[in-house]
Amino acid sequence: MANYLPKTTLEQSHASISNKLLNSCYSLSIVEKRILLLTLAKIDSSSKLDKDSWCSMSVADYASLCNVSKKDAYDTLKAASLQLFERYFILKGLSTPKSEQRCRWVDAIEVVPEEGIVRVRWSVSILPLIAELEEKFSKLFMLDVMRINGIYASRLFDMLYQEKWHGKQGSKQVAVAELITNWSIPVSCQPFGELKRSILNPAIKELEKKELVRVEMRVGKKKGKTIDSVVFDYWFS
Repeated sequence: MANYLPKTTLEQSHASISNKLLNSCYSLSIVEKRILLLTLAKIDSSSKLDKDSWCSMSVADYASLCNVSKKDAYDTLKAASLQLFERYFILKGLSTPKSEQRCRWVDAIEVVPEEGIVRVRWSVSILPLIAELEEKFSKLFMLDVMRINGIYASRLFDMLYQEKWHGKQGSKQVAVAELITNWSIPVSCQPFGELKRSILNPAIKELEKKELVRVEMRVGKKKGKTIDSVVFDYWFS
């Protein structure tokens, strides 16, 4: 059975997740990611999680946090759950520096309309990244993450919030190639000018508009005319 946290208000709920997983290469819609995080928010991440356990999230909670009707929430979650079942993430450098391990997020998912819940059963590969966490993890608060509508804004927030959570506030330098790979940036947006215009600037604008974090981006390292890295200067309130 899953080990659940004592009941908390939505304002207090959070999901604990390994930084390795947050920084992995994956492609999820914002609704798929919300399903994962809202389910994780119900689990005691310091305890062992049984691989056969089913963990659930509430359609009513989703509706409340996203300010939509329960019917719209149910329809949205049902569609997203079908997509989530097919998704995977990539962990790099586990066996050798260049190795890539592809892992599924869940091995089963179920929508239960009579109970108003979505249930997931986590894949075996993900269990060490969401349970028995003692170090190198971050807590993401639901009231923050559920306000974010753009998946790239969500990825940027995750990256910067990890720094804050571990007491590193100020600036974060990241390789452009790493962003492109880990964020699953489409080929058409990979040239730096387009990456900045269509991915990074809108992500920064959304986070600032919603007063989650103030961000300024500047060029980091260059190789000739090629921009190898960018630096995000950021300020959490």
